[in-house]
Amino acid sequence: MLYEELSEKILKAYFTVLRNLGTGLLESVYENALCIELDELRIPYVRQKHLTVTY
Repeated sequence: MLYEELSEKILKAYFTVLRNLGTGLLESVYENALCIELDELRIPYVRQKHLTVTY
């Protein structure tokens, strides 16, 4: 895998959020929690990046 180490860290963050919060909350709650986890792991990210989609 090209980014195996990074992928493992991101999955770790995702599962940490899921394990702690469970299911059924608003997307924004999970987004906030995931940002906290990514910050702790020092993984850079862009939050809610705007994408132009032509349909």
